[in-house]
Amino acid sequence: MMIFVSLIIWLFLLILCQSIQSYLPGCSYWNNKINCIGANMTTFPTQDLPNTTLTLILSLNFLKIVTVIENLPKLKYLDLSRNGIEELEPRAFDYCTALEVIDLSWNLLAHFPSDIFKQLAHLQVLNLSHNHIKYLSDNFLINKQFLQTLILDRNPLQHIDHRWFKSCSKLIHLSLSKTHIYRIGAQDLQNLKELKQLNLSFNNFTRVPNEALRRLDKLKVLKIDHNPIRKLTRESFEKLSSLEVLTISHMPRL
Repeated sequence: MMIFVSLIIWLFLLILCQSIQSYLPGCSYWNNKINCIGANMTTFPTQDLPNTTLTLILSLNFLKIVTVIENLPKLKYLDLSRNGIEELEPRAFDYCTALEVIDLSWNLLAHFPSDIFKQLAHLQVLNLSHNHIKYLSDNFLINKQFLQTLILDRNPLQHIDHRWFKSCSKLIHLSLSKTHIYRIGAQDLQNLKELKQLNLSFNNFTRVPNEALRRLDKLKVLKIDHNPIRKLTRESFEKLSSLEVLTISHMPRL
């Protein structure tokens, strides 16, 4: 009996996989994972994907716009990296409330609706690196009490805002490399009580932002290399009692 049931399940999955391949050429489906890496897609798939899908990988395609995703309530992992995406439609992710990981890196995003991630209360990892983002609204991370990793590398932000992090009490890893920032205010990181890794490398700091850093009691890794810092003093890394790794290389003005 068990063998018969297993055979039925296997046949069902095989038919489902072939069905997906019929209207999503170049994609594969197995174990609730849809993989469309390099499938030459030019539009976001609007067909009825299995509502049991947990992982959707659409990287290395030619998508320009992410439309509203309505039929994937169990989706946990979404990879949209390396496409050329220029626009996120309003409410694009509102129906994907189970999402835990979103990768939007290596695209052409310059801006997006301020509440685009509002409904994603379970989000743990957000990667927005390698885009053209100059401005982020003060509430773009609202309701993100489970967010652990935020990657904003290679965006021309120039500054950060403490209001971004007002609900990010569980953030562990923050990466701001190559964002053109030159200062961090004393209050900007005050809500990041659990932060353990901070990357500030390849920016425009002329001094160590020690007023902000001294509030990070649990910080273990600090990368601040490749900055035009002119002076290091005893106070530069004062009160970082948990620090284990510090990179301060390639500072030509020291």
